Amino acid sequence: MDCALAKIDAAVDQLDWAMRLFLDHAAFVPAISLAGAAEDIIGETLGDQSTFAFLKVKLCADFNLSEKVA
Repeated sequence: MDCALAKIDAAVDQLDWAMRLFLDHAAFVPAISLAGAAEDIIGETLGDQSTFAFLKVKLCADFNLSEKVA
């Protein structure tokens, strides 16, 4: 199996679980952590314009969380 494909599969799995934790269990901090791990794999080139960076700011604002926790 191609190493890049394996990494993408891992990122997809992390995002899937992040969404499940967020939507089904309201487990916001672990959901953000998993989404961040996925972003590290597939979003490095996007920098501050990445979806994760936007999502982290929005979730922290919406749920009154410190960005240090995320």
